[in-house]
Amino acid sequence: MPKRAAQTALRMVSQKQLAPSQVASMTSGLDAVVTVRDAAQSPAGSRLGDAAAAAAKVAAGEPGTTLTTHGDLVIVWQGRQGEALMALAPLSATFSEPSSARLMLRSPDAQFSFGAASLADSATRAAVGAPSIQSGEGIVRSGTACAPVSSSAVNVCVTAARPAFSAADWLRLTIFSLLIIAPSLAILGLTHRLSKRQTQMLVQSTRNEESDRILGLVMRGAQAGYWEWSQSADSIYLSDGASALLKMGAGGLRSLDDIKERAPPEAHQRIHDAFEKARTINWIHLTFPCASAGTWIEMRGSLSKDPATGQEVFGGIMLDVTDRKKAEERVRAAEQRLRSAIEGFAGPFALWDSRERLLYWNRAFATDFGLQDTLRPGFPHQTMVIARAGRTSVSRSPSFFSMSHCLENSGRCFSTGSSRPSRPSSA
Repeated sequence: MPKRAAQTALRMVSQKQLAPSQVASMTSGLDAVVTVRDAAQSPAGSRLGDAAAAAAKVAAGEPGTTLTTHGDLVIVWQGRQGEALMALAPLSATFSEPSSARLMLRSPDAQFSFGAASLADSATRAAVGAPSIQSGEGIVRSGTACAPVSSSAVNVCVTAARPAFSAADWLRLTIFSLLIIAPSLAILGLTHRLSKRQTQMLVQSTRNEESDRILGLVMRGAQAGYWEWSQSADSIYLSDGASALLKMGAGGLRSLDDIKERAPPEAHQRIHDAFEKARTINWIHLTFPCASAGTWIEMRGSLSKDPATGQEVFGGIMLDVTDRKKAEERVRAAEQRLRSAIEGFAGPFALWDSRERLLYWNRAFATDFGLQDTLRPGFPHQTMVIARAGRTSVSRSPSFFSMSHCLENSGRCFSTGSSRPSRPSSA
Protein backbone atom coordinates (compact mmCIF):
# COMPACT_ATOMS: atom_id res chain seq x y z
CA MET A 1 0.00 0.00 0.00
CA PRO A 2 1.56 3.38 -0.95
CA LYS A 3 2.28 5.54 2.02
CA ARG A 4 0.72 8.59 0.39
CA ALA A 5 -2.44 6.66 -0.53
CA ALA A 6 -2.65 5.22 3.00
CA GLN A 7 -2.31 8.68 4.49
CA THR A 8 -5.09 9.89 2.20
CA ALA A 9 -7.29 7.03 3.39
CA LEU A 10 -6.50 7.79 7.04
CA ARG A 11 -7.25 11.46 6.47
CA MET A 12 -10.70 10.53 5.12
CA VAL A 13 -11.36 8.42 8.22
CA SER A 14 -10.19 11.18 10.57
CA GLN A 15 -12.50 13.67 8.82
CA LYS A 16 -15.32 11.11 9.17
CA GLN A 17 -15.94 11.08 5.42
CA LEU A 18 -15.86 7.26 5.43
CA ALA A 19 -15.87 4.54 8.06
CA PRO A 20 -12.58 2.64 8.61
CA SER A 21 -14.10 -0.60 7.31
CA GLN A 22 -15.24 1.15 4.11
CA VAL A 23 -11.78 2.59 3.45
CA ALA A 24 -10.11 -0.79 4.03
CA SER A 25 -12.51 -2.59 1.66
CA MET A 26 -12.21 0.06 -1.08
CA THR A 27 -8.41 0.34 -1.05
CA SER A 28 -6.29 -2.38 -2.63
CA GLY A 29 -3.37 -3.60 -0.50
CA LEU A 30 -4.81 -2.37 2.80
CA ASP A 31 -5.88 -4.99 5.38
CA ALA A 32 -7.15 -2.82 8.21
CA VAL A 33 -7.70 0.80 9.32
CA VAL A 34 -8.12 1.16 13.09
CA THR A 35 -7.22 3.50 15.93
CA VAL A 36 -3.98 2.76 17.76
CA ARG A 37 -5.93 2.58 21.00
CA ASP A 38 -8.25 -0.15 19.63
CA ALA A 39 -5.36 -2.12 18.16
CA ALA A 40 -3.56 -2.06 21.51
CA GLN A 41 -6.38 -4.19 22.95
CA SER A 42 -5.23 -7.13 20.77
CA PRO A 43 -3.04 -9.84 22.34
CA ALA A 44 0.72 -9.42 22.24
CA GLY A 45 2.24 -11.33 19.35
CA SER A 46 -0.81 -10.83 17.09
CA ARG A 47 -0.60 -8.68 13.97
CA LEU A 48 -2.65 -5.84 15.44
CA GLY A 49 -0.99 -6.10 18.85
CA ASP A 50 2.53 -5.86 17.41
CA ALA A 51 1.41 -3.11 15.00
CA ALA A 52 0.06 -1.07 17.92
CA ALA A 53 3.33 -1.53 19.81
CA ALA A 54 5.31 -0.36 16.78
CA ALA A 55 2.96 2.61 16.20
CA ALA A 56 3.38 3.70 19.82
CA LYS A 57 7.07 4.39 19.08
CA VAL A 58 6.20 6.99 16.45
CA ALA A 59 6.58 10.51 17.77
CA ALA A 60 3.33 11.69 19.36
CA GLY A 61 1.31 14.03 17.18
CA GLU A 62 3.35 13.24 14.06
CA PRO A 63 2.61 10.96 11.09
CA GLY A 64 5.07 8.16 10.45
CA THR A 65 5.77 4.72 9.04
CA THR A 66 7.17 1.70 10.87
CA LEU A 67 7.54 -2.08 10.45
CA THR A 68 6.55 -5.26 12.33
CA THR A 69 8.11 -8.73 12.35
CA HIS A 70 4.92 -10.05 10.75
CA GLY A 71 5.88 -8.27 7.55
CA ASP A 72 3.39 -5.41 7.86
CA LEU A 73 3.95 -1.75 7.10
CA VAL A 74 2.26 0.40 9.73
CA ILE A 75 1.33 3.91 8.55
CA VAL A 76 0.40 6.21 11.46
CA TRP A 77 -1.72 9.37 11.13
CA GLN A 78 -2.88 11.81 13.77
CA GLY A 79 -6.66 12.46 13.57
CA ARG A 80 -8.41 15.77 14.11
CA GLN A 81 -9.55 14.79 17.58
CA GLY A 82 -6.02 13.93 18.64
CA GLU A 83 -6.61 10.19 18.34
CA ALA A 84 -3.93 8.29 16.40
CA LEU A 85 -5.07 6.17 13.47
CA MET A 86 -3.06 3.47 11.72
CA ALA A 87 -3.30 1.51 8.48
CA LEU A 88 -1.97 -2.03 8.20
CA ALA A 89 -0.52 -3.04 4.80
CA PRO A 90 1.20 -6.42 4.28
CA LEU A 91 4.49 -6.22 2.39
CA SER A 92 3.44 -9.18 0.23
CA ALA A 93 0.60 -7.03 -1.16
CA THR A 94 2.84 -3.99 -1.58
CA PHE A 95 5.95 -5.45 -3.21
CA SER A 96 6.26 -8.19 -5.79
CA GLU A 97 8.45 -11.07 -4.62
CA PRO A 98 11.79 -10.97 -6.52
CA SER A 99 12.84 -14.29 -8.03
CA SER A 100 16.62 -13.66 -8.23
CA ALA A 101 17.10 -11.20 -5.36
CA ARG A 102 16.24 -10.75 -1.70
CA LEU A 103 14.16 -7.76 -0.56
CA MET A 104 14.51 -6.76 3.09
CA LEU A 105 12.84 -3.98 5.09
CA ARG A 106 14.54 -2.95 8.32
CA SER A 107 13.63 -0.77 11.26
CA PRO A 108 15.36 -0.37 14.63
CA ASP A 109 13.03 -2.96 16.19
CA ALA A 110 12.09 -5.30 13.35
CA GLN A 111 13.11 -6.64 9.98
CA PHE A 112 11.41 -8.72 7.33
CA SER A 113 12.69 -10.17 4.08
CA PHE A 114 11.45 -12.32 1.22
CA GLY A 115 12.63 -13.40 -2.19
CA ALA A 116 15.43 -15.79 -3.21
CA ALA A 117 16.01 -18.13 -0.23
CA SER A 118 19.68 -18.66 -1.14
CA LEU A 119 20.40 -14.99 -0.37
CA ALA A 120 18.72 -14.94 3.07
CA ASP A 121 22.00 -15.18 5.07
CA SER A 122 23.71 -12.60 2.87
CA ALA A 123 20.85 -10.14 3.28
CA THR A 124 20.87 -10.58 7.05
CA ARG A 125 24.61 -9.87 7.32
CA ALA A 126 24.52 -6.76 5.15
CA ALA A 127 24.86 -3.45 6.98
CA VAL A 128 22.45 -0.59 6.51
CA GLY A 129 24.09 2.37 4.79
CA ALA A 130 26.36 2.48 1.78
CA PRO A 131 26.22 -0.32 -0.83
CA SER A 132 28.27 -3.33 0.30
CA ILE A 133 29.46 -6.75 -0.80
CA GLN A 134 28.96 -9.87 1.28
CA SER A 135 31.08 -12.94 0.79
CA GLY A 136 32.42 -15.72 2.95
CA GLU A 137 32.03 -19.34 3.89
CA GLY A 138 28.49 -20.68 3.64
CA ILE A 139 27.01 -17.65 1.92
CA VAL A 140 26.53 -16.61 -1.68
CA ARG A 141 28.65 -13.69 -2.84
CA SER A 142 26.22 -10.84 -3.20
CA GLY A 143 25.78 -7.09 -3.15
CA THR A 144 23.34 -5.08 -1.05
CA ALA A 145 22.07 -1.54 -1.39
CA CYS A 146 19.73 0.24 1.03
CA ALA A 147 17.64 3.42 0.91
CA PRO A 148 15.65 5.02 3.73
CA VAL A 149 11.91 5.64 3.54
CA SER A 150 11.33 9.34 4.18
CA SER A 151 9.73 10.40 7.48
CA SER A 152 10.39 6.98 8.99
CA ALA A 153 13.10 4.75 10.47
CA VAL A 154 12.48 2.06 7.83
CA ASN A 155 15.12 1.15 5.25
CA VAL A 156 14.51 -0.82 2.05
CA CYS A 157 17.43 -3.11 1.13
CA VAL A 158 17.91 -5.25 -1.97
CA THR A 159 20.43 -8.08 -2.08
CA ALA A 160 21.42 -9.66 -5.42
CA ALA A 161 23.94 -12.38 -6.23
CA ARG A 162 27.17 -11.12 -7.72
CA PRO A 163 29.57 -13.95 -8.58
CA ALA A 164 32.08 -11.51 -9.99
CA PHE A 165 31.43 -7.96 -8.98
CA SER A 166 32.53 -5.47 -11.70
CA ALA A 167 32.38 -1.76 -12.29
CA ALA A 168 29.28 -2.30 -14.37
CA ASP A 169 27.68 -4.05 -11.42
CA TRP A 170 28.56 -1.10 -9.19
CA LEU A 171 26.92 1.21 -11.68
CA ARG A 172 23.77 -0.85 -11.89
CA LEU A 173 23.52 -1.13 -8.11
CA THR A 174 24.05 2.62 -7.71
CA ILE A 175 21.32 3.36 -10.25
CA PHE A 176 18.96 0.96 -8.48
CA SER A 177 19.77 2.61 -5.16
CA LEU A 178 18.88 5.99 -6.63
CA LEU A 179 15.60 4.65 -7.95
CA ILE A 180 14.41 3.43 -4.57
CA ILE A 181 15.42 6.55 -2.63
CA ALA A 182 12.04 8.10 -3.27
CA PRO A 183 9.37 6.04 -1.42
CA SER A 184 6.72 7.05 -3.90
CA LEU A 185 8.74 5.46 -6.73
CA ALA A 186 9.24 2.26 -4.75
CA ILE A 187 5.46 1.72 -4.76
CA LEU A 188 4.62 3.45 -8.03
CA GLY A 189 2.61 0.54 -9.40
CA LEU A 190 0.10 0.55 -6.54
CA THR A 191 -0.13 4.33 -6.58
CA HIS A 192 -1.00 4.22 -10.26
CA ARG A 193 -3.70 1.59 -9.69
CA LEU A 194 -5.25 3.63 -6.89
CA SER A 195 -5.22 6.80 -8.99
CA LYS A 196 -6.83 4.97 -11.91
CA ARG A 197 -9.57 3.59 -9.71
CA GLN A 198 -10.26 7.00 -8.18
CA THR A 199 -10.47 8.49 -11.68
CA GLN A 200 -12.94 5.82 -12.78
CA MET A 201 -15.08 6.40 -9.70
CA LEU A 202 -15.03 10.16 -10.32
CA VAL A 203 -16.04 9.70 -13.98
CA GLN A 204 -18.87 7.32 -13.03
CA SER A 205 -20.07 9.67 -10.30
CA THR A 206 -20.09 12.57 -12.77
CA ARG A 207 -22.09 10.53 -15.29
CA ASN A 208 -24.62 9.53 -12.64
CA GLU A 209 -25.06 13.13 -11.52
CA GLU A 210 -25.54 14.28 -15.12
CA SER A 211 -28.09 11.53 -15.77
CA ASP A 212 -29.99 12.46 -12.61
CA ARG A 213 -29.93 16.13 -13.62
CA ILE A 214 -31.31 15.47 -17.11
CA LEU A 215 -33.96 13.06 -15.80
CA GLY A 216 -34.97 15.63 -13.19
CA LEU A 217 -35.41 18.31 -15.86
CA VAL A 218 -37.55 15.99 -17.97
CA MET A 219 -39.69 14.92 -15.04
CA ARG A 220 -40.25 18.49 -13.83
CA GLY A 221 -41.16 19.61 -17.34
CA ALA A 222 -43.70 16.78 -17.64
CA GLN A 223 -45.04 17.37 -14.10
CA ALA A 224 -44.04 13.83 -13.20
CA GLY A 225 -41.81 11.94 -10.80
CA TYR A 226 -40.47 8.46 -10.08
CA TRP A 227 -41.36 6.21 -7.14
CA GLU A 228 -40.15 2.81 -5.96
CA TRP A 229 -41.65 0.45 -3.39
CA SER A 230 -40.36 -2.83 -1.98
CA GLN A 231 -42.93 -5.38 -0.80
CA SER A 232 -40.69 -6.35 2.10
CA ALA A 233 -40.70 -2.79 3.50
CA ASP A 234 -43.41 -0.26 4.24
CA SER A 235 -41.38 2.66 2.90
CA ILE A 236 -41.63 4.21 -0.55
CA TYR A 237 -38.79 6.04 -2.30
CA LEU A 238 -39.89 9.26 -4.00
CA SER A 239 -37.78 11.22 -6.44
CA ASP A 240 -37.54 14.99 -6.08
CA GLY A 241 -40.18 15.41 -8.79
CA ALA A 242 -42.62 12.96 -7.15
CA SER A 243 -42.09 14.53 -3.74
CA ALA A 244 -42.73 17.99 -5.21
CA LEU A 245 -46.08 16.82 -6.65
CA LEU A 246 -47.17 15.85 -3.13
CA LYS A 247 -45.71 19.01 -1.56
CA MET A 248 -43.38 16.91 0.63
CA GLY A 249 -40.11 18.78 0.13
CA ALA A 250 -36.99 16.94 -1.02
CA GLY A 251 -37.15 13.37 -2.30
CA GLY A 252 -36.24 10.30 -0.26
CA LEU A 253 -37.81 7.45 1.67
CA ARG A 254 -41.36 8.02 2.87
CA SER A 255 -43.86 5.79 4.62
CA LEU A 256 -47.22 4.85 3.10
CA ASP A 257 -48.90 6.79 5.90
CA ASP A 258 -47.06 9.95 4.76
CA ILE A 259 -48.68 9.60 1.34
CA LYS A 260 -52.10 8.92 2.87
CA GLU A 261 -51.86 12.14 4.87
CA ARG A 262 -51.63 14.08 1.60
CA ALA A 263 -55.03 12.73 0.50
CA PRO A 264 -58.46 13.39 2.06
CA PRO A 265 -59.63 10.83 4.68
CA GLU A 266 -62.11 9.18 2.33
CA ALA A 267 -59.21 8.18 0.00
CA HIS A 268 -57.02 6.56 2.69
CA GLN A 269 -58.59 3.11 2.51
CA ARG A 270 -58.53 3.12 -1.30
CA ILE A 271 -54.79 3.91 -1.30
CA HIS A 272 -54.13 1.15 1.25
CA ASP A 273 -56.19 -1.39 -0.72
CA ALA A 274 -54.38 -0.54 -3.98
CA PHE A 275 -50.98 -1.32 -2.48
CA GLU A 276 -52.22 -4.50 -0.81
CA LYS A 277 -53.82 -5.69 -4.05
CA ALA A 278 -50.56 -5.00 -5.90
CA ARG A 279 -48.86 -7.80 -3.97
CA THR A 280 -51.14 -10.22 -5.84
CA ILE A 281 -51.61 -8.69 -9.30
CA ASN A 282 -48.05 -7.25 -9.56
CA TRP A 283 -49.11 -3.79 -10.77
CA ILE A 284 -50.50 -0.56 -9.38
CA HIS A 285 -52.81 1.99 -10.99
CA LEU A 286 -54.14 4.50 -8.49
CA THR A 287 -55.65 7.99 -8.77
CA PHE A 288 -56.38 10.15 -5.74
CA PRO A 289 -56.75 13.84 -4.87
CA CYS A 290 -53.88 15.57 -3.12
CA ALA A 291 -55.53 17.80 -0.54
CA SER A 292 -52.32 19.68 0.34
CA ALA A 293 -51.68 20.71 -3.30
CA GLY A 294 -55.23 20.88 -4.62
CA THR A 295 -54.36 18.52 -7.47
CA TRP A 296 -55.12 15.01 -8.67
CA ILE A 297 -52.27 12.48 -8.60
CA GLU A 298 -51.99 9.27 -10.63
CA MET A 299 -49.55 6.48 -9.69
CA ARG A 300 -48.68 3.78 -12.21
CA GLY A 301 -46.15 0.99 -11.75
CA SER A 302 -45.38 -2.68 -12.04
CA LEU A 303 -43.15 -5.31 -10.45
CA SER A 304 -39.59 -5.64 -11.79
CA LYS A 305 -36.19 -6.90 -10.63
CA ASP A 306 -33.57 -4.46 -9.35
CA PRO A 307 -30.36 -5.19 -11.35
CA ALA A 308 -28.17 -3.93 -8.50
CA THR A 309 -29.61 -6.04 -5.66
CA GLY A 310 -31.60 -8.71 -7.51
CA GLN A 311 -34.66 -7.96 -5.36
CA GLU A 312 -38.14 -7.59 -6.84
CA VAL A 313 -39.49 -4.07 -6.35
CA PHE A 314 -42.37 -2.01 -7.66
CA GLY A 315 -41.33 0.98 -9.73
CA GLY A 316 -43.31 3.51 -11.70
CA ILE A 317 -44.18 7.11 -12.35
CA MET A 318 -46.31 9.68 -10.57
CA LEU A 319 -48.25 12.16 -12.71
CA ASP A 320 -50.23 15.35 -12.12
CA VAL A 321 -53.54 14.57 -13.88
CA THR A 322 -55.49 17.57 -12.59
CA ASP A 323 -56.17 18.92 -16.10
CA ARG A 324 -57.40 15.53 -17.28
CA LYS A 325 -59.69 15.16 -14.27
CA LYS A 326 -61.14 18.63 -14.86
CA ALA A 327 -61.73 17.78 -18.52
CA GLU A 328 -63.51 14.55 -17.52
CA GLU A 329 -65.68 16.49 -15.08
CA ARG A 330 -66.59 19.00 -17.82
CA VAL A 331 -67.53 16.14 -20.15
CA ARG A 332 -69.70 14.51 -17.50
CA ALA A 333 -71.37 17.83 -16.76
CA ALA A 334 -72.03 18.41 -20.46
CA GLU A 335 -73.47 14.91 -20.82
CA GLN A 336 -75.73 15.49 -17.84
CA ARG A 337 -76.99 18.78 -19.30
CA LEU A 338 -77.63 17.05 -22.61
CA ARG A 339 -79.56 14.25 -20.93
CA SER A 340 -81.61 16.77 -19.00
CA ALA A 341 -82.39 18.72 -22.16
CA ILE A 342 -83.42 15.58 -24.08
CA GLU A 343 -85.61 14.34 -21.25
CA GLY A 344 -87.21 17.73 -20.93
CA PHE A 345 -88.24 17.76 -24.61
CA ALA A 346 -92.01 17.26 -24.86
CA GLY A 347 -91.98 15.02 -27.93
CA PRO A 348 -90.01 11.88 -28.70
CA PHE A 349 -86.32 12.54 -29.30
CA ALA A 350 -83.31 10.31 -30.07
CA LEU A 351 -79.66 10.98 -30.95
CA TRP A 352 -77.63 8.61 -33.16
CA ASP A 353 -73.90 8.60 -33.85
CA SER A 354 -72.17 8.49 -37.25
CA ARG A 355 -72.39 4.68 -37.32
CA GLU A 356 -76.16 4.69 -36.74
CA ARG A 357 -75.93 3.60 -33.12
CA LEU A 358 -78.21 5.02 -30.45
CA LEU A 359 -76.58 7.49 -28.04
CA TYR A 360 -79.40 9.23 -26.12
CA TRP A 361 -83.22 9.15 -26.11
CA ASN A 362 -86.00 10.41 -23.92
CA ARG A 363 -88.84 8.58 -22.28
CA ALA A 364 -91.38 9.83 -24.84
CA PHE A 365 -89.37 8.23 -27.68
CA ALA A 366 -89.35 4.81 -26.01
CA THR A 367 -93.02 5.04 -25.01
CA ASP A 368 -94.38 6.23 -28.35
CA PHE A 369 -92.51 3.52 -30.28
CA GLY A 370 -93.20 0.80 -27.70
CA LEU A 371 -89.51 0.10 -27.14
CA GLN A 372 -89.25 0.57 -23.37
CA ASP A 373 -87.69 -2.84 -22.81
CA THR A 374 -85.59 -2.86 -25.98
CA LEU A 375 -83.62 0.38 -26.23
CA ARG A 376 -80.12 0.60 -24.85
CA PRO A 377 -76.96 2.65 -25.71
CA GLY A 378 -75.42 1.42 -28.95
CA PHE A 379 -78.72 -0.02 -30.22
CA PRO A 380 -78.47 -0.23 -34.07
CA HIS A 381 -80.88 1.97 -35.98
CA GLN A 382 -81.69 -0.76 -38.50
CA THR A 383 -82.62 -3.18 -35.71
CA MET A 384 -85.04 -0.65 -34.28
CA VAL A 385 -86.64 -0.20 -37.70
CA ILE A 386 -87.13 -3.96 -38.07
CA ALA A 387 -88.51 -4.23 -34.53
CA ARG A 388 -91.15 -1.58 -35.25
CA ALA A 389 -91.80 -2.46 -38.93
CA GLY A 390 -95.26 -3.83 -38.15
CA ARG A 391 -96.39 -0.65 -36.39
CA THR A 392 -94.66 2.21 -38.19
CA SER A 393 -94.01 3.39 -41.70
CA VAL A 394 -90.51 4.64 -42.44
CA SER A 395 -89.15 7.06 -45.06
CA ARG A 396 -85.52 8.22 -45.60
CA SER A 397 -84.19 11.48 -46.92
CA PRO A 398 -81.91 11.09 -49.96
CA SER A 399 -79.37 13.63 -48.68
CA PHE A 400 -79.05 13.03 -44.93
CA PHE A 401 -79.62 10.14 -42.64
CA SER A 402 -83.01 11.16 -41.32
CA MET A 403 -86.19 9.20 -40.80
CA SER A 404 -89.89 9.97 -40.40
CA HIS A 405 -91.86 7.52 -38.26
CA CYS A 406 -95.65 7.46 -38.40
CA LEU A 407 -97.43 5.42 -35.77
CA GLU A 408 -100.22 3.27 -37.14
CA ASN A 409 -102.37 3.51 -34.05
CA SER A 410 -102.16 7.23 -33.37
CA GLY A 411 -101.30 8.60 -36.80
CA ARG A 412 -98.57 10.77 -35.27
CA CYS A 413 -95.28 11.17 -37.17
CA PHE A 414 -91.80 11.90 -35.71
CA SER A 415 -88.45 12.66 -37.36
CA THR A 416 -85.10 11.37 -36.09
CA GLY A 417 -81.67 11.99 -37.59
CA SER A 418 -77.89 11.63 -37.28
CA SER A 419 -75.12 14.23 -37.42
CA ARG A 420 -73.62 13.12 -40.75
CA PRO A 421 -74.83 12.40 -44.30
CA SER A 422 -75.51 8.77 -45.23
CA ARG A 423 -76.12 6.80 -48.40
CA PRO A 424 -79.44 7.59 -50.18
CA SER A 425 -82.01 4.88 -49.83
CA SER A 426 -85.55 4.36 -51.01
CA ALA A 427 -88.57 4.53 -48.77
